[in-house]
Amino acid sequence: WVPRKTNKWDWARYEAGESVELPGSVIDVSAKKLFFPKRRPVARFMTGEKWSLEPVEPNSDPRVVVGMHPCDVAGVRYMDRVFIDSGHEDVLYKAERDRTTIIGVACSEMKPTCHCTDRDLSPDKTEGMDVVVSQTEDGLLLRALTDKGAKVLVSSLLRESDHQPKDRDWPKGNHPVPSPEELMALYDDEFWVEASDICLTCGACTFAC
Repeated sequence: WVPRKTNKWDWARYEAGESVELPGSVIDVSAKKLFFPKRRPVARFMTGEKWSLEPVEPNSDPRVVVGMHPCDVAGVRYMDRVFIDSGHEDVLYKAERDRTTIIGVACSEMKPTCHCTDRDLSPDKTEGMDVVVSQTEDGLLLRALTDKGAKVLVSSLLRESDHQPKDRDWPKGNHPVPSPEELMALYDDEFWVEASDICLTCGACTFAC
């Protein structure tokens, strides 16, 4: 899977021979869709004289996702805490994680709406990636971070380098994090009355978040 831009940046299956562009900052559509598809079979329900319900076999085909930025990877790591590490493992989600090698990309810019530096992240944080790609003046620098990543980088098209990406000072304070007390003060805010009046309980906000 790779980033692809039509009217906005989204995720698409890589097609042989296509040119891949890596955006300098966050992609418009969350990478969550790659691990939680909008539609997928979860079980088979058989009817007749005796009905049965059988879970589907998880997909185990290896895949590579190229172009996830640190904030997208951080979001996936939060989902890991809920759907893998919480003691109530989601089998289908874990299968998607296990079969995926993440080639992440360190951001080369911060958009005005970016707020990772105010939330214990940075545009070049690598936790959760198997490979990190950094853009340099004369090309791309790829660095393996896990055994899965090292296997992906075994290629005659790549050459070893001792070049290191430059450290950067990223801006902070554009979107400060409210304190817990400030957030709790909004619990009974009039906004929620207005929002709930038009809510259809479709769940789209939960999927998009």
